[in-house]
Amino acid sequence: MESRSIFEKGKTVIFKSLGSKIFVLTVVFGLIVGTSAITIGYGMYSRSVDLFYADKAMRTAETVATLIDKDDAVVTRNDVLSLYNEYADRLVGPDEESIHDTIMELREKGKSLLYGEHRENFRNIEKMIHKIMDSTEADDYIYYMTYDDDRDWMIFIIDVVDEIDSENMYSNEDFFPPCTAWKVEDDIKELLTDPTKEAYTVYSTGSGMVVSKACPVYDENGENIGYIGVDIMLKDVLTTKRTFLLRYCLAIGSIVIILSLVLLLILSRSIVRPIERLEDGCQQFINRLGTELTEAPHYFADLKLHTGDEIEKLWMMLGDLEINVAISMRRIKAMTTEKERVKAELSVANQIQSSMLPSTFPAYPDRNEFDLYAEMVPAREVGGDLYDHFLIDDDHLALVIADVSGKGISAALFMVMTKQLLKSRALIDGADPVKIVTDVNSLLMEENKAHLFVTVFLGILTISDGCFVYVNAGHEYPAIRKKDGEFTVEKDIHCAPVAVRKNTVFKPNKLVLEPGDTLYLYTDGITEARDKDDKMLGKEGMLSALNEDPGADPRDIVRRMKNRVNEFESGVEPFDDCTMLCFKYNGS
Repeated sequence: MESRSIFEKGKTVIFKSLGSKIFVLTVVFGLIVGTSAITIGYGMYSRSVDLFYADKAMRTAETVATLIDKDDAVVTRNDVLSLYNEYADRLVGPDEESIHDTIMELREKGKSLLYGEHRENFRNIEKMIHKIMDSTEADDYIYYMTYDDDRDWMIFIIDVVDEIDSENMYSNEDFFPPCTAWKVEDDIKELLTDPTKEAYTVYSTGSGMVVSKACPVYDENGENIGYIGVDIMLKDVLTTKRTFLLRYCLAIGSIVIILSLVLLLILSRSIVRPIERLEDGCQQFINRLGTELTEAPHYFADLKLHTGDEIEKLWMMLGDLEINVAISMRRIKAMTTEKERVKAELSVANQIQSSMLPSTFPAYPDRNEFDLYAEMVPAREVGGDLYDHFLIDDDHLALVIADVSGKGISAALFMVMTKQLLKSRALIDGADPVKIVTDVNSLLMEENKAHLFVTVFLGILTISDGCFVYVNAGHEYPAIRKKDGEFTVEKDIHCAPVAVRKNTVFKPNKLVLEPGDTLYLYTDGITEARDKDDKMLGKEGMLSALNEDPGADPRDIVRRMKNRVNEFESGVEPFDDCTMLCFKYNGS
């Protein structure tokens, strides 16, 4: 029996082959059908045999009742009843032993009665019964009896044995001399009281199983004068029944085995083999999964299972499934190729975007008045954040950080446009952050068909005196650390983001930096970084990381903050681009 196991939720599942199941079911079905057929057939046969012999016994009893000499019957009956009545009251003795003694005493009296003055009457009845017994084929026992319906006792009048003059007739355990009394059981009583019924009795005697019937005897006046009982020995009948049962079992068993084999063959050809072929097709289909599925499918189509039933429908459905999977795999392959192409292009775009942002540090190795460091980590291949720094002239340094709404390629393109406009307008308009942001806002509104906007922090530092004028267009508040102090968030005047509306009024903010002061600019990807429990880092977490090392230079500050964000997210996909610019003023 084939079996295989798989592990499902920690449990071993055993699969038995469908062929073995059908074999077992066929064998069990055959055994049930065969046993039922044998039981029913033998029961019907046995019943018919019993009825046949019961009917035969009844016909014999009726023949004897018709041929018996009524005068002899009356004489013998009266003699037996006369003797029986003398002992009748003693047959209800106090115990079984006394009743048995009474019956044996009555039998001894009956022996003498057989050879009394009415001996000739007994002999006439015996001869007539013997002639009938000799004419029958079966071993019949015929007896003449009467019935005491008041006490339910049956009294034998004449019991015929094989040899009339046998000296050993009284030693025969099946011989009952005249006046032998026998307590009637319910089944015998039914035969005696209502002989018209088809009831008969099969019981065991000293000679084996017998079938018994009784027929009443009537005198010329129609008065009941006794009963003729017939017992037919069933020894040969039982042998016949056993022979019949053996042959019947062999016949039914052979038929059941042949039918079971035919049924098994039919089920195997119509169910098991098609399903096994489907299983083989499925296994080949699984084996080629991910390798040849883009090729023309054929594993199910080549099976050609034209069974005309649900198996054929299943085969057709699996064939359609194979075709659909192949089509889907070709689409997936094409999509994967396209995705790889887009990924490669995005990788190039990332390199281009990174190259557009200042990446050389120290940025101004010949200027000792300040130190700065910046870094941008996009949430995707390309991002919408930007930073920039450039000298407008020898005494003015522009610092820029911005965050475009949205992510991906559209945000990256809008970022590039914003960066170029901010720098070009700064070089044209000079050290006026309000005018620069206002001009950029007007220019972006003209080309902003995608309705994007950008938060901008643009500050211009006068290097000689530390005066820092900036515009905060919807961006995060800057963090400032005074010399020998800690980072704090500087609340300033906020304006609307750039490219929201055309006539936005932008207002300036002013800081005076002293030697040793540090300015930390960032996008919301820092404060809105989330951990696995969806908890944000927040400004408190950012300030905590910034103040871990008060004497750190801008590069160390940015790198420490980057590591802090990575640890906080703990492998969670970044929520937004993270961009930082840290500037330290050393003084003129």
